Amino acid sequence: MKRLAAFAFLLISVALPCSAQQKEKRRPGILALWGPVHTIRLERATFVMENGEPVESERVLVEIITYSEDGTKLEQVRYRPDGSVMLTATELYDLDGRVLESTHFNSQGDVVYKIVSNYDSQKKLIGEIFYDPDGSIRRRRTIVRRGNPQVFESTVYDQDGAVISKSRANWSAPTVTFESFFFNAGQAIKQETVNIPTPNGGQIRETRTEGKPPEREESIRITKDVSERIQYNPDGTIRSRDRFTFEFDSHNNLIKRIWSVAVGDSTDFVPVEVMYWTIEYYQ
Repeated sequence: MKRLAAFAFLLISVALPCSAQQKEKRRPGILALWGPVHTIRLERATFVMENGEPVESERVLVEIITYSEDGTKLEQVRYRPDGSVMLTATELYDLDGRVLESTHFNSQGDVVYKIVSNYDSQKKLIGEIFYDPDGSIRRRRTIVRRGNPQVFESTVYDQDGAVISKSRANWSAPTVTFESFFFNAGQAIKQETVNIPTPNGGQIRETRTEGKPPEREESIRITKDVSERIQYNPDGTIRSRDRFTFEFDSHNNLIKRIWSVAVGDSTDFVPVEVMYWTIEYYQ
């Protein structure tokens, strides 16, 4: 599982209950899972219109995630739409949930790359090393924290030590600012993202990338079970609205999400996709 893809689950995490309210231990990994989770089966279905009404299609298996009982090992299998295996991954954690290493395999079971995480004496992440299948270093990532409020800096190097990208996150509560530089052919492309919390429990996210129009979106928590994302055009008008409706189990883990879309500033939402998380727990 690619740890750098955590933002793909941003809207899911926005709708989940606050971790401070949880009595159960959180499972490690990018999914916000609580309690003695054993397996998660993720399936996707789409909606088609029949006689003017949306009808759910047959579910398609997306991935299966399995945890060891003590939570120190995670195994993931991701599937193609035809049911064949696309990739697998294994992640190892310590008892406090810190990731130690992550190994990614192709559909034939061959190693594609491996990531090893390094920590300082206070058990804070200070770097990662990406290895190729032959054990050679593909790239490195260093992490530095400094200041109060804290500034988090990350630098990625290729196998020859050249800088690929740099990023900086500034936690000046309640606002978080991310600043990134991507280096390509001697050119540095700057991107800046600002996350601003809103009184309704959501946030406004503004992104500016050199050479591109600014992007702005707003996440709104309507209730515990419903949230919306509004995407804006550069001139401030609304491009689209996405509504997410959630269902949770008795552990407050997500088990169903319906995604609906409205064009422009319309509030006429049409369901387009539903995701199911079937969770089994250790007894």
